[in-house]
Amino acid sequence: MNPNLDNLKNTENLKEHLLHILSHDIYSPLRFCTMVGKAVLLQQNNLSKEEVLDALNDINLTNTRTLLLISNILKLVEFEKGNYIPHLSNENLHTILQDKIDFFGLMAQAKKIELTNLIPQSIYINTDKTVLGIIFQNLLNNAVKFTENGSIIVSAVTDNASVTVSIADSGKGIPTDLIDAITNTDCVMPLPDTDNMKGSGLGWSLIKTLLQQINGSFKIISTINAGTTILIKLPV
Repeated sequence: MNPNLDNLKNTENLKEHLLHILSHDIYSPLRFCTMVGKAVLLQQNNLSKEEVLDALNDINLTNTRTLLLISNILKLVEFEKGNYIPHLSNENLHTILQDKIDFFGLMAQAKKIELTNLIPQSIYINTDKTVLGIIFQNLLNNAVKFTENGSIIVSAVTDNASVTVSIADSGKGIPTDLIDAITNTDCVMPLPDTDNMKGSGLGWSLIKTLLQQINGSFKIISTINAGTTILIKLPV
């Protein structure tokens, strides 16, 4: 098959997917925030402090998810163009993960999730910090979305050639057919999270694209209603 036609088809598919995301996964959350904010303003004299804080928390969580989605879209478009060149530097793995754990701190607290970073501070890797940060941010976002009243533990083991990072949650798990789709195809059908909201499936597309940039690989181990562990293997 003509590679130019393949590229054109992939571009059109990406455009169609992004238009769907813009029309639903971005429009709907922004509309929700607008409606909640307007309701609070109109009824502020009749609301308790707890009710106002609950509304602000809902707006904060929704905006955090929407900002991450927009960031994913911009990064995916950039990488799909093929213009990005990885910038390698010696980075502390514990610090990279802790930065992302702190980012999800409020969201995890609202869902009563305990986030733990067990990565030894002695592990350094030669990698693209920006790319790796986006990968871990999306993986932690998935773990938080599908976990309620549980835990997320990040750890790592290393040898002379590679380091394997584990992100293990106690959430709702991933069905076998979806694991197969994530691993072997470009089509990812999103699942409803603990708030019964479906994502875009864009996060895994971006994770897979970025892992290729830094010569990484992944493995998914999951049991329904018993949690998921994502293993990310990276060259040292």
